[in-house]
Amino acid sequence: MKKYIYIIIFFLSILVLPVFHNTNVNAKDDSRETMLEKALLQQLHPVIIRSLQNLYHEKYPGFDHELILQINSYITGSSNIIPEKKTSAIGGARVFEIVIQLRVVNHHEIVELTLNNEENGSYVLKRVKMKVEK
Repeated sequence: MKKYIYIIIFFLSILVLPVFHNTNVNAKDDSRETMLEKALLQQLHPVIIRSLQNLYHEKYPGFDHELILQINSYITGSSNIIPEKKTSAIGGARVFEIVIQLRVVNHHEIVELTLNNEENGSYVLKRVKMKVEK
């Protein structure tokens, strides 16, 4: 009799577990694009922190409301690049320029960071725009 109960429980678990496996409490409004943006921001987090540390001379800069405003891409050594723009990447390498907007909490500023992976493949800060938060 115990053997049959274990078999029934086993088959019920096979039927029920996949339903609970794919449920995500936070997945209500998370589209694929939103998830990709969050993943990219997470990957760029160390660069963002380092940039804010250099700008504000703080060890732990507080920021929130980060979002990606724009992503540009070009291939070095192609006609897509501006002739007067110097590139250090090897010809044919894809370069991404990412503009991130965030709010620096302690300074009440909206900051736009432009990051670029042209130098050595790692993202570095290229430009900064700062606006006082209204």
